[in-house]
Amino acid sequence: MTNRFDSLFKNLQTNKRKGFIASLTLCDPNYDLNLEILKILSQKADALSLNLAFSDPSALTIDILESQHRAIANGASVNKSFALIKVLRREFDLPIILNVHANMVKARGTQRFYHDAKVSGVDAIFLVDVPCQMLSQSEDFAQTAHNENLDIVLNLPFASTQKMLQDIYSKANIVQIDRLNVAKLDNKSLELAKLKPLSCHVIETVDGDTLNTDLTIEDPILALVIHSSFDRLIKKYASNQAQLLEQIDKLAANYRNYLK
Repeated sequence: MTNRFDSLFKNLQTNKRKGFIASLTLCDPNYDLNLEILKILSQKADALSLNLAFSDPSALTIDILESQHRAIANGASVNKSFALIKVLRREFDLPIILNVHANMVKARGTQRFYHDAKVSGVDAIFLVDVPCQMLSQSEDFAQTAHNENLDIVLNLPFASTQKMLQDIYSKANIVQIDRLNVAKLDNKSLELAKLKPLSCHVIETVDGDTLNTDLTIEDPILALVIHSSFDRLIKKYASNQAQLLEQIDKLAANYRNYLK
């Protein structure tokens, strides 16, 4: 596991709190404003989960899909996204997950993509459209990630057998569960999820607008990846930069307080 994520998860466990991972699409609504938003989030969040804009994304919500289309319409590219992360790294040292589609990795060349991601300051990569069993087929994504000292993030399917979980845990440094699937996880799957090796950590993705005081965050989940709510603010306030940044700061502070 990379030093940044290892330190974060140890800190969360020591202090017995759940982490706040802010999710956003790179270069949405444009490069400059996105950088300002990420600087605000980096002061409030424990980590970032950043989407690389793709023309035909496999998105959790319509808000994420629209955010990627906005970014592309305003000139988003792989090079600009890596450059943006490099600039952010000059000021902030929090862990970063990069969410990317396999086509974008292959188009650049797997080895080059992973190397450029590492150099830019990325700590972990989540291939959103590549299931665990395909990580080592044709393109050896898992080995390339290992060579570049990048953590592997994998989704936990809601209908998980013990064999599937063992396969996922053997390859992943971070296992991600979608809140939409938590209700579908039967008791057996939840119990199996707790039998993870110490080297693997579990996080959960949740739409920020669904957070409430009744939300139960059960072990072994260490952090919440909060998605979509920041995308909605960008859509709503994109024409008023000052108001947008104010609303982003306010919402991020609320999530920080919620999870302390």
